[in-house]
Amino acid sequence: MAAPTAALAAPKAAVAMTFSATPDPVAVGETITLSGRAAAGKTGNAGTVEFYFRKDRSPRYTRVATTSTAANGTFSRAVKATASGTYLAVYRGNKHRKSASRADHASVFTTRTTTKTVWQYSGTDVECGPATNGCHIFSGDLKIQPGPLNVSFLAQCTQPKPSLMMGFTNDPANTAPTPDPGQYAAPGWRWWPIGGATGGEFDLAPAITQGHFYVHALVKPAFGPAHPTTTCTMSVTATQQVTETIPV
Repeated sequence: MAAPTAALAAPKAAVAMTFSATPDPVAVGETITLSGRAAAGKTGNAGTVEFYFRKDRSPRYTRVATTSTAANGTFSRAVKATASGTYLAVYRGNKHRKSASRADHASVFTTRTTTKTVWQYSGTDVECGPATNGCHIFSGDLKIQPGPLNVSFLAQCTQPKPSLMMGFTNDPANTAPTPDPGQYAAPGWRWWPIGGATGGEFDLAPAITQGHFYVHALVKPAFGPAHPTTTCTMSVTATQQVTETIPV
């Protein structure tokens, strides 16, 4: 009589696996959720998942976390964002399931606030007298961040007492709003009255984030008839506090 033979073990089932590292991008120090599913069927998928991380430009992975799947194969684990790189999830399988792995990249960033020169103009011998209805200066089309601008200007002219109007606008005609009586500012516009200083600085608060700068300067004596020709050396600088995103 032949000896009995051992029953052959059933082959392990291949696993379908999904995996993601979210959110992406994410700020340094915030939480990244490593989640997915490793399954061959609706149940019987319980097993261990190990998570590895490889920083961008690094040749090696380092294990950062471990978790277990539910019977349906779902898994999730939270880690802290430290740097941009690739997360690798390795499902170790079980006696009925094969192992599997998937990878996903997450971009990590930090921010800093800095002063950015948005626009700068300088000119010499610019005709700003009544004969030409003052001087008109334009920037090209620009995109700025929301928030106020700081503007500094200097107008040294052959006749004293310049007046200045400046705005950030998307109107091709550069039509300025009418300020309230006694006021020298409106959203996105500022006036420097005749008789004011030849230089200074002020805040400009545009209501839009894309447009161009327009400067209109007019020079007259404080008293007496207007001079037909008045030239100026002028400079205008607009800066803004901006938040920059820096990859980590």
